Amino acid sequence: MAGDLKVSYLYSFSKYVQWPQGPSPGPRSFDICVIRGDDRLGPHLRRLEKRTVNGRPIVTHMLSGLPDEQICEMVYFAACSRSEIAADLERLAGTPVLTIADIAGFAVQGGMIELTREDDRIRFRINVDKVRGAGLRISSRLLKLATIVREMEY
Repeated sequence: MAGDLKVSYLYSFSKYVQWPQGPSPGPRSFDICVIRGDDRLGPHLRRLEKRTVNGRPIVTHMLSGLPDEQICEMVYFAACSRSEIAADLERLAGTPVLTIADIAGFAVQGGMIELTREDDRIRFRINVDKVRGAGLRISSRLLKLATIVREMEY
């Protein structure tokens, strides 16, 4: 999947997900973290920094692993192994961080949104139980476009 398309989906998802209100009422940034991404995503991500999510300026981070401090509202797992993803998802469990990947089985493994290709089209699967467990709310408009994955299915 092309980098510009991935980044477009990340931005689109941010418009249809509601995060819990943080402790500070100020215009804190909306941080999108890409874990183990390559340099080809960088230029596309930087274009997002001209946009906002709910009035908050977007800041993007290309990281080799999850940061020690929770700064991300959204995490996109790029070139990650299943064991790395499992460990990262365990660390993020119950936190208000939307997790996304285009890795087969990601939603079943406990990720929130899995991007897939079907008939030359991009589709996505949403693990609604993981989303709800993180305190996030996804618009019904987005859910109508997705294949829903529930915890009892895996």
